[in-house]
Amino acid sequence: MEDADRVMDGGDLAEPTPAEAYDRYLGPAMFEPWAEVLLDLAEPASGERVLDLACGTGIVTRKLAHRLGASGQILAMDINPDMLAVARGLALPPGPAVNWRQGDACAIDAPDHGFDLLLCQQGYQFFPDRPKAASEMRRVIKEDGRAVVAVWEGLDRHPVFQALFQAEAHHLGVAVEKLAVPFSLSDTTVLQHEFQQAGFSRVSVSSHSMEARFRDARKFIDLVVRSGAAVIPELDLTDPGEHQALMDVVHREAAGVVDRYREGDGVVFPMHSSLVLARP
Repeated sequence: MEDADRVMDGGDLAEPTPAEAYDRYLGPAMFEPWAEVLLDLAEPASGERVLDLACGTGIVTRKLAHRLGASGQILAMDINPDMLAVARGLALPPGPAVNWRQGDACAIDAPDHGFDLLLCQQGYQFFPDRPKAASEMRRVIKEDGRAVVAVWEGLDRHPVFQALFQAEAHHLGVAVEKLAVPFSLSDTTVLQHEFQQAGFSRVSVSSHSMEARFRDARKFIDLVVRSGAAVIPELDLTDPGEHQALMDVVHREAAGVVDRYREGDGVVFPMHSSLVLARP
């Protein structure tokens, strides 16, 4: 964790790209621990063929490779070339063959019934046509396979991010909902219905909670805003002056909420996720 700690403290990534910040800063504190929860529910078995859909920078893929064994196969797919570039540049643990591929979750470039397991961590809520994506998941899963999908619960359950998004939206002159897509799928009945309509006959949705810990509260705000541009286009401000103005507003307007979750120089707050386990 030495590299992650260095990034959390500011260290040698003063100006990471959005995809780098997402992987190296948000990854250790948020997405890596949740990947373990996802994989515990999925129970990948040696020799299985797995699709990691919306793989991002490969956080789930790398942890999956530890569990799958050398006889397994992983197709890691994402629509964002910058995220995939980071993923391809990171070392993989010994184990299964991994194929990184740019692709659309609403039109998965894979044959029918080709996978034992499909994983999707915090990508489903971003898909422009979720029912179509769920149908594609069903198409590529074997009849005895399963899909495990994680989405954050609603923004009202995440007051720190709510404060950040409200400050960003105020400065950019856009609706909060336009920025808060990561937390836009809070209704578990909608989740269950979409997967049932896609042809999954056995669908269960469970709720899980975990603390996120960041060692430097100020860097938390800086790098969350920067990394958000990897998945929210409105935050991708290329002009340094515009970006700094956004940072200043977010620091000022979100400080009161962030301070409620401070522990020393850092910040600690709960996060909540819904996990879907769907079988044909």
